This record gives sequence, C-alpha cells and structure tokens, in this order.
Amino acid sequence: MKFPSIKSQLQQQVSAAMLVLKQTQTSNETIRELIEPDRIRLYQIGNFTAVCYRCAIALGLARHYRLSAMEIACQLRDAIAAQSVEFQFAVRVEASGWMEFHLRDRAIALWLEQLFAQHQTEQFDSGEKQEISANLFPIQYAHSRCCSLLRLANREGAILLDRPQEYSPPWIWLDPISIPWLKGEDTLRFEQAVEWQPISRFLAIADAIASETKTSPTQWLKLATDLSNAILEFERSCRIFGDVRRKNPELAQVRLGLVAIAQFLLGWLLQQKLGIAAPVEL
Repeated sequence: MKFPSIKSQLQQQVSAAMLVLKQTQTSNETIRELIEPDRIRLYQIGNFTAVCYRCAIALGLARHYRLSAMEIACQLRDAIAAQSVEFQFAVRVEASGWMEFHLRDRAIALWLEQLFAQHQTEQFDSGEKQEISANLFPIQYAHSRCCSLLRLANREGAILLDRPQEYSPPWIWLDPISIPWLKGEDTLRFEQAVEWQPISRFLAIADAIASETKTSPTQWLKLATDLSNAILEFERSCRIFGDVRRKNPELAQVRLGLVAIAQFLLGWLLQQKLGIAAPVEL
C-alpha cells in the first residue's frame, strides 16, 4: 500500500534545498551523500496541536561549509520557501541551527483528504499470521468501534454510506463526497487538542509505510496499539452526535472522517501486518 508520507515529502524538499546551497558553496563527496533524501534525519515532535518535524542538518553541514549552522539553516529555509510543492511548511530557524518544519493547515487538510480518498478505494488481502504473543483484542475492539460509529452516523443522517449493512468496509461515502476539513481558506476545523492525537498516529503509520522494509512486526504492533488508544480517547472526548451534529454538522463530518481513516488503517494493520481478522462487530 502506498500512503502519502509527510516525512518523505519533507526529506525531498530539504534535499532539493541542499542542492541549491551546494551550487553556491564548495562541497565534497560527503556532502553529496548527505543530500540523499533518506539520509536526512527528521524527528516528529510529540505535539498534539500541530504537525511538526525538527532537523539538525544545518549543524552537520556547518562542518563542511564556511558558514555558521544558523546561516546555513536560513539559506535552506529560503530555498524551501521558494519551492512549488504540494505540502507547504512554515520553517523556523533556531539560533543553534536546528530547524523546525510546521505543516500549514491547508496542507494538513490536503493530506487528510488524500488519506480519506484512498480509504474508499484501497483493497487488501490478509497477510501472513505473525508470531505475536500480545493481546490483539483491544486493537480489534477499536476497529469494530470505528465501524459502529460510521454505521450509527449513517443511521442518524450525519453521513450517507453505500449499503453499510451489506458489505464490509471500506464503505463508499455518498455524502459528503469530500470532508470539510477547513473553515474558511486556511484554518482547520478542529476544536480540541485530542483531535490531533489520531492525526499524529496517522503520520507515524504513513512514515512507517514509506520505509516498510525497516519496520518490524513489533513496530507495526506498537503503531496499531497507539492508534487504537488514540481513536478511543478521541471518541471519549469529542462529541459527534446530538447537539454537535445538529448545530455544527461540518465538525461532525470532520470527526467522522478521522474515524473512517482510523478504521481503514486499523483494518490494514490487523489484516495485512498482524495477520488477524479485523471484525466489524464484537
């Protein structure tokens, strides 16, 4: 399965910026190796109110160029800002030379919509059973809970699904066709910090898929466990039905969109990576 990885996209943007820098500075063989996207180390910040990565590449480059780490970071920042790319970042440079990359709200909405669109079309078979001694029932429960919420939303009229009682997910959304992630032009519709928790888990899973050959069964289990915990905490904290559905239907649809993406990823992890059934009901 191919999922859009924000980390991979950012690695490519930083690599392209480093090529711009290389054109104006003396370099050597080591620099050429550093420019390779998969050698650029990015660290997702454990922050549930934004999508943010940190990078120390400028500190490494300062050993090879006659510039300070901060000067290099500023030049990389300007080169990234000049790129015409799908996922736009706001770049902050620290005095130490560390760089922070904050994904803009519009880009997050675009990425979530890509995940949502893929969940409606992707089909996958069960993988091989993995020798994992952990209890997988909590992950299966989270998956079935997502399915129950989507079916309830269909019955309540918050969304319209294509024959949810007759087919296993993914169910095609007839209405809305796309999720109203943004209010206005550039602001995400989320209202609580807990709404960012499943998004953070989506990011981690997408990044793991991008480097799938390096991801072990134990790591897939942790990703699935983290997502199941996050989506259940999200459900406990964020109302979807009742007054929210009546007074703010777009917010209800956004929250259901997160549930749909979580259901799809949990199903894929259970069946494809952990080799166990992803039940619709328990």
